[in-house]
Amino acid sequence: IGFVGGFTPRKGPDRIAEAIRKLNDPEIKVMFIGKPLSGYDYDFDFPGIVHKGPLEHVLLPQYLNCADVFVMPTQKEGCCNAIVEALAMGLPVISSDGAFNDDILDEKNSIRINPDDVDAIAAAIKRIKEDCTLRKKMVEYTLSRHMEYSIEGRAERIIDFINRQSCK
Repeated sequence: IGFVGGFTPRKGPDRIAEAIRKLNDPEIKVMFIGKPLSGYDYDFDFPGIVHKGPLEHVLLPQYLNCADVFVMPTQKEGCCNAIVEALAMGLPVISSDGAFNDDILDEKNSIRINPDDVDAIAAAIKRIKEDCTLRKKMVEYTLSRHMEYSIEGRAERIIDFINRQSCK
């Protein structure tokens, strides 16, 4: 599992850790890439953590390439760069069912969950782990759309959105 972002309650690394603890599956490994928000006391340690802390940005693709899924149960975002970067790497995503993800996530590239529901996070992780066919389909679909996740593709979609709004 890959997670990239600030270690803050809003982003949910502690909820990911709790979900993994509930699954109690020694095969599950996780990379928590990021650093804590000042004043946020995080305590998510368990044997499956293979990385926890900051990382040079240039190494991010190498680390994400080791993951089978990207998990970020964020409670609120704009367009989340970390999710877009994970999609660009071809990773299936487990993230919030909030409207802020509607532009980049759908049932073909993600499992959307209530970001505060640790049981739902755990169930989504288990489903991605156990359903190889689903995971493969999500990877293939996501890779087929990789140009949409480039800076050029994102800019084009933003311009299209602005143009649609001005025509109303």
